[in-house]
Amino acid sequence: MKWIDYVKGKVDVPFVSANIEQDGKLLFEPYILKSYQLAERLSRVAIIGVVSPSYQEAVSQVNPQILIKDPVKALEKCFQELSNEQADYVILLASAGGDESKRIAQRFPKINLIVYTSARYAVPVDSQGNCLFVSPHKRGQYVDFIDIACEGERTGQPSYQSQPASFNIPDHPVVAQILDVYQKMVSYERLIDEVREVGQTSVVKVSGKGNT
Repeated sequence: MKWIDYVKGKVDVPFVSANIEQDGKLLFEPYILKSYQLAERLSRVAIIGVVSPSYQEAVSQVNPQILIKDPVKALEKCFQELSNEQADYVILLASAGGDESKRIAQRFPKINLIVYTSARYAVPVDSQGNCLFVSPHKRGQYVDFIDIACEGERTGQPSYQSQPASFNIPDHPVVAQILDVYQKMVSYERLIDEVREVGQTSVVKVSGKGNT
C-alpha cells in the first residue's frame, strides 16, 4: 500500500479494484470508463479490477484492516452501475488464477477480456465463449498485444499475440514514469536502511564502551 500511495501521488495512473475495502470503504475506484475511436465509431471500454480472496492471508499480515471481499458480489454491483453506461467492451484485470478467472467469466458473460496475473509459467491464450483470457506471466515477463476488430456496430473477436518483454520493445511513457518513480522510492528506502544500520552500529559501539 505504501508503494501504491507513493505512485498515486506522483503519476496520474488509475488503480482499480472493486473488492478491496478498509473500514467498510473501497480503497480504489471499482472501474474506469475510457472512450476509444474504433473504426468509424466511438466505443466505450470499461476496465474493472478484482483481487482473489486467496490473497487475504498475505494481505492481513501486512495490514489486517484491509479486507478482500467476494469478487462475484463486487462485480454484480459493477455491472448494475455499468448497465446505464452502455459499455461496448469490458476488460477485467484479475489478480487471480486461470481457473478462478474462468469461473468469473462464466458468471459474467458480458466480460470480453480477462487479464489474470497468477500464472507462474507461460500460458497460451485461451477463450471461453466471447471472453479471451491472457496472462503477462510472472512479474509481467510478457507483453500482450490485442487488436479489436469492429464491423459496423458490432465488435468482432479480437486477435492476440504475446511477446517476451525485452529491450526491443520501447517503454510506454506512462510505464516509464511509473518505473522511474518506483526506482527512486527503492533507492530512498535503501539509503534510509543504510543510515539506520550505521546508526545502530554507532549506538552499539557507544553503549559497549567500557563494559569489558
